[in-house]
Amino acid sequence: MPTLEQLAPHLGTARLLCLCSPLNPTGTMISSDVLGAICERVVAENRQREKQGRKPLILMYDQIYWVLSFGAVKHVTPVELVPEVAPYTVFVDGISKAFAATGVRVGWGVGPPAIIARMRDVLGHV
Repeated sequence: MPTLEQLAPHLGTARLLCLCSPLNPTGTMISSDVLGAICERVVAENRQREKQGRKPLILMYDQIYWVLSFGAVKHVTPVELVPEVAPYTVFVDGISKAFAATGVRVGWGVGPPAIIARMRDVLGHV
């Protein structure tokens, strides 16, 4: 899993940060501490960008395997850890993976209305 130290040098010029947790097939999850630190940095980066009139850094959080978390490790979301990251976060999820419905291609995205509207525009042409 990536750490803030690995991502930090790239966040200043990035437009989209994609994180996936848990991973398949191992179920490895990003730790709450690491995810929280990354989210705090995304918020700080976007506060700087707002002052400079720059477009925000969006965090796409792919949690398609979240139902398949077992043991002591609990699945957490960016907004759960750092509520201020909500305006910059898009969650993507679906049913085909967690519910063994591999032939059913149903997925969704949840996030800021302006971003979801753009996603809908693109998907309308796919």
